[in-house]
Amino acid sequence: MSDLLKEVEKEHSVDFIYDEEKLRSLTVLRLPEKRRFLEYLDDYLTEYKVIKVQDDIAVIVDKEFGGEYGWKKENYIIFKQSSNTSVSLTGTVLDGRVDEPLIGAQVSVPEFKQGTLTDLDGKFVIKGVTQGVMLMDIQYVGYDPNTYIIGFSPYGKMESITATLLPASKQ
Repeated sequence: MSDLLKEVEKEHSVDFIYDEEKLRSLTVLRLPEKRRFLEYLDDYLTEYKVIKVQDDIAVIVDKEFGGEYGWKKENYIIFKQSSNTSVSLTGTVLDGRVDEPLIGAQVSVPEFKQGTLTDLDGKFVIKGVTQGVMLMDIQYVGYDPNTYIIGFSPYGKMESITATLLPASKQ
C-alpha cells in the first residue's frame, strides 16, 4: 500500500500523510478505474479514514484515532515539511470570542511528553518534535479544550499555528 501511495504522490504532485509502518503490510491488487482514488482508499482501508485536508494533501489516520477528535478538516494542521527531522512547533493561542491572547494556556504534544505554557502574547514554542502525525492539545481554565492533528508535508502551508479557544459551554 505504501508503495502505491508513493507512486500516486509522485505522479500527481499530492501528498498522503500516514504511518508507513502500519500501511506497509497492506497490498492493493487492482484499482477500479472509474472510482475516485480517495473513495477507494476510504473503502479499502477499513480501519482507517482518509481526510482530504487540501487539494494536494490527504491524511490517513486510524478510525479510532480520528473519530475521537472528529473528522472536521479544521482540526488538521499541516506544516511545511522541513529538511530537519526535529522541528519546533510555534503558534499563538487566542480567545475565540475577542481575538485576544490567552496568557498561560497549556499546549502539549502527548506523544512526545512535551508541553509548554503560552507567554504574555499568547505565543508558544515546543522544541525537538519529530516530524510525523501527532496530536496537539490546548487547554485553558474556563475554556473548552481543543485538539489538533498535526502533520508535515512538502505541500504544507503552515509555519505556525493560530489556535482559538472558546469559553466553556455552560450546562
